[in-house]
Amino acid sequence: MPTFDDIPVPQDIIRKDLTSDQVAFLRRNLPQEASQQNLTVSFQETPQLNGLTTLVVHFARQDNMSTSSPGGQAPAPSAGGGNNPPPRDHIATLADDQKVARFRPMLDFIAQHEGTANQRGGGYNTSLGFGMFTGGEKTLVEMTLSQIDVLQTQMLNNPDNHFHSSALGRYQIVRTTLRGQKIRFGLSQTALFDQKLQDRLGVELILGRGRDVAGLRLEWASLQNVDSTKILAAYDTDGSARA
Repeated sequence: MPTFDDIPVPQDIIRKDLTSDQVAFLRRNLPQEASQQNLTVSFQETPQLNGLTTLVVHFARQDNMSTSSPGGQAPAPSAGGGNNPPPRDHIATLADDQKVARFRPMLDFIAQHEGTANQRGGGYNTSLGFGMFTGGEKTLVEMTLSQIDVLQTQMLNNPDNHFHSSALGRYQIVRTTLRGQKIRFGLSQTALFDQKLQDRLGVELILGRGRDVAGLRLEWASLQNVDSTKILAAYDTDGSARA
């Protein structure tokens, strides 16, 4: 899942010699981070003689972002937020254990589709490419938010990271989103990115989209091709959050 924090003007990305799995990965994950930067993504695939694929990814600015979004509803604010912290009395309260319990089926559903649920430690220590861009998997749950930010920056600066992604943790949260959540909830840089915090942040991302399939698919591109009835069934496990 790429991030465009430092790309002022969207540029096409051309990747050659991709396998079908790599193409599927990009198609599944690129739109999520692009949407957080008010971008749309289109793809052009060209089969190669060697059986692999050349993929051209084109980025464009979304139109009328302030008034429309998929489904005709106003888009939810980007989880990345701005760079200026809100006034202290406007800092939101992070989801509690009761909300985490309420959305546990949805959290597990997301982790399953993000490909983290069956990884070591329940996926809480999983990073993009299973440590491919971090020198091997790290024990993320024992790292502070400050250390996580450094690690995500390392991922983005890795010249082999052609996905330009900093996704990590059970819910594959990227640096832009995590920085925004730290500001929104006034989280300390010394707070641990442990299982409890990851679950609470996951719930907040769910609540930020609400019971809206299009919005949830924007937050987690892995849900793009999942039947909407299955997404809503996971969201409405006890029917208490339909409003």
